[in-house]
Amino acid sequence: MKSKTWITVALAAGMTLTTSAGVYAGTKLESIRAYVNHGIQIEVNGSAYTAKGSNGEQLSPITYNGSTYLPVRAMADALSVPVNYNATAGKVSLGTSSGSGNTNNGNGSSTGNTSSLKSITYTTSQINQIKQARSSFGVDAFAVPYAPTQIGSQDSFVKVAAADGADSVNLLYKHMRVSAAARDNSGGDFGKGGTQVKLSNGVTGNYYAASGDTGAQVTFEWKGNYFTITALDSSLTKDQLIGVAGSVNKL
Repeated sequence: MKSKTWITVALAAGMTLTTSAGVYAGTKLESIRAYVNHGIQIEVNGSAYTAKGSNGEQLSPITYNGSTYLPVRAMADALSVPVNYNATAGKVSLGTSSGSGNTNNGNGSSTGNTSSLKSITYTTSQINQIKQARSSFGVDAFAVPYAPTQIGSQDSFVKVAAADGADSVNLLYKHMRVSAAARDNSGGDFGKGGTQVKLSNGVTGNYYAASGDTGAQVTFEWKGNYFTITALDSSLTKDQLIGVAGSVNKL
């Protein structure tokens, strides 16, 4: 436990260091002289680990005043520790903070815990692929690309999948699948059963716990789309899945 606490403190300090390595205007930033240390190797649970940034670039430790600092998000991902950076508040949150529980909307239903989610930006190529897949349905409103703007801290976008039996367009991520259909193909069962939840965008959806070979799901209808977000493994909690659903927006 002591070791884990020390790692968390070091990670937080590492993020502060990496964000202040350049020249910025701000009363709380201090210019320092540090060194990118290519001679230090990282191991996670006994296995070699290469820290990488959001664009896939390799990140090396930084040495400053005899201490070594590691990139916070890359290491948090490696240790399966949720991380969130609030630029407005200037705060890094690791794990579940005291104020990051369910957001209650006043009627007892959860809007999801977004503290352990990270923002995702899609490339122009990916957005065009989503548009092309949606355009094949011949429904003008459905051609508008929608996708989650927040995903699990361990997740990443993989690809746009082929239409599922001409019923839906699937966006595949490492740990979830986001399906969108232009019409209700469930025979009227869409949105029935499960637990009703209120998403952060104000839409009412339904949560279904994992059953058999099917992972936990959140379904909701929004802007001419019938969305089904499915967890492909146990890495996404119920609150995270609801949080992802509430982040779906036009790209």
